[in-house]
Amino acid sequence: QSLKGGIVEKKAAKLLSERLRGLDFEEAEGWLDEELRIDLIVKRDENVIAGIQVKPATFLRMRREVITFNKNANQKWDKPVFYLFYNEKEEFENLEDLIREIKKALFQSLF
Repeated sequence: QSLKGGIVEKKAAKLLSERLRGLDFEEAEGWLDEELRIDLIVKRDENVIAGIQVKPATFLRMRREVITFNKNANQKWDKPVFYLFYNEKEEFENLEDLIREIKKALFQSLF
């Protein structure tokens, strides 16, 4: 992972923790990070709710094969994986949408 990517992931985890009290956002490691392409794990009381990939907005303009590779890797996990995109100023572009998706996943995990 790039140095910038790691910095932005930490920033995302901190911001999401502030916005979604009661949830923990941890950096993914090992198999989850390397094979399933997950950057952050969303947990509530140690129960895994979802994963997040933190990507530059330019990711959406990459070759379709790259995007498909990531999505296929994400689907190997039994939890939903959401994407958080940031621009060149490291501002998150879809934060509110992501928060809604996490709340929905949290609600669904209760049943």
